[in-house]
Amino acid sequence: MKPNFSLREADYQQDFALLRAVREPVFVIEQNCPLAEEWDASDPLSRHVIAIDDQGQPIGTGRLTPEQRIGRMAVLASARGIGVGAAVLKRLIEIAEDLGYPQIRLSAQVHAIGFYQRYGFQAEGPEYDDAGIAHRLMRRALAAPAAPTGPILFQRSHEARAAALAIVRSARHQLWLASPDLEPVLYDQEDFVAAVKQLALSGRGAAIRILVGDIRNAILQGHRLIDLAQRLPSLIEIRRVLPEASGHFASALLLNDVGGWMQRPDPLSFDGEGHYQDAPRQRQCLQDFQYAWDRAEAETRLRVLKV
Repeated sequence: MKPNFSLREADYQQDFALLRAVREPVFVIEQNCPLAEEWDASDPLSRHVIAIDDQGQPIGTGRLTPEQRIGRMAVLASARGIGVGAAVLKRLIEIAEDLGYPQIRLSAQVHAIGFYQRYGFQAEGPEYDDAGIAHRLMRRALAAPAAPTGPILFQRSHEARAAALAIVRSARHQLWLASPDLEPVLYDQEDFVAAVKQLALSGRGAAIRILVGDIRNAILQGHRLIDLAQRLPSLIEIRRVLPEASGHFASALLLNDVGGWMQRPDPLSFDGEGHYQDAPRQRQCLQDFQYAWDRAEAETRLRVLKV
């Protein structure tokens, strides 16, 4: 009989009870991992997959972090042996491929190394202890994705993050970003900052312009995009929007130089739209950006970040 369960992406906040119903019985009760270490700062930022049985109950889960790591793979004891773990793992690999990750890593319990090897992961380095359990690092290379095309719609933070990352990675040399405060959940992510750095160093004509409303919190919190801008000041320029331009340019915006754009009319919401290759609309958005840019002032507070 074919196992009867389904997979879907889970929203960390809305589906927390479902994730907890799998992870805590497996990790905290079965494996005696400390409850205080089970939930961490990566959880709200990660892509979560959950398996649901035919009774509507959660039976398995796993996550993919912005650091390109798969983890928290767990299947309830009553649901093991029917392919739940394999299905969750394959879905997470698909998500990583869609995000354009060049590789993914995971920390495998030693007894599960064979399972992960069946799906292309290779063990690296010596064993190490994690929460009293022997582990090894494993890694799998992913195929380079095709350049994205078509429209973009997003409503949740992880969808907006994925779209922003794809916009940056598909750019040739130039990027334009407008944000009220350089929202960390979108732009202070390791993969996003790495993609911006690669673009900034892409050669002649590289230029990244960033418009912000209020940058103070980002500076205080050590925002990685600000640190990158400080290290590459000739390639990444940040300006502060002035009041006279803010009414004309009120949305959150990201543009690249191959017709890609994404826009959120309400900067306080993750709800927005865009397109990976729509040059006419990109030019229109760029005109709005340029209007505000020409009336903005240099963000001088960046000069004293490390004094």
